[in-house]
Amino acid sequence: MKESKGFIIESIFQDAYQLEKISLSRDKHCKIIDIGANVGVFAIAARNNFLHATIHCYEPNVKIEKYLKNQAYAVGAKYFIEAVGLKNGY
Repeated sequence: MKESKGFIIESIFQDAYQLEKISLSRDKHCKIIDIGANVGVFAIAARNNFLHATIHCYEPNVKIEKYLKNQAYAVGAKYFIEAVGLKNGY
């Protein structure tokens, strides 16, 4: 549990995704796509940095949908329980 807290704190509050390096205005509307969203930690970090962004999260693992659903709801993101690839089924 302690490791999970550290990961979340580092990812969101210590900018592990280096979102602060993106040269977009924090007030500008943009679109963010999170492919392989897992439980939605990146979506939280993205919302923290881009308040007016449209965020879409894609994650094919149905077993973690309840977690992704909660994070997506909390930050106003849309989530899809599906994979992204060139061919159906891959």
